[in-house]
Amino acid sequence: MTRYLADRTIRQSAVLCWNWTGTLTKYGYPGGRRTLKGKRYRAHQIAAILSTGRLPNKGETASHICHNPSCCNPTHLTFESHSDNMKRSSEAISKALRKRYENPAERAKTSEAIRNSSQKEAARSRDSNKINSMEQAREIRRLYATGKYTYQELAMLYGCSQTQISNIINNKQWRD
Repeated sequence: MTRYLADRTIRQSAVLCWNWTGTLTKYGYPGGRRTLKGKRYRAHQIAAILSTGRLPNKGETASHICHNPSCCNPTHLTFESHSDNMKRSSEAISKALRKRYENPAERAKTSEAIRNSSQKEAARSRDSNKINSMEQAREIRRLYATGKYTYQELAMLYGCSQTQISNIINNKQWRD
């Protein structure tokens, strides 16, 4: 099983997270599964088994001490109940937030930076995430017609959503 993890993770060191390189679930956990003693486990669960030297007891889940769901470093994983995991996670988040906002001047500076960056980001997304000309729309239709591009690939190529690509291809936007 250690070979299974080694072949499918990016490992910088024994201390840092070993990020899963395969598919991830919608919650960010490794998508790959292996059978062990008749039961199927995900990669992070296998790492927890390697870490603890045992299978999980009833009601226990693999818990990431590093709070990184795609991590498969056995030293970052353990088995604990879901409620213990949530309690530990909320304590870590509260501690980080308290530390960040101890100084009122720092809090004001951070708030202003967040406000300014979100306004800039919103303006940038309005400008760059839309198709700006009929020429671009025709090019999208031409590329899709070749059969070499999917909606997702075209959306990534043009910096917009798959919905917008679909609307262009189906003549709901930028009609010819």
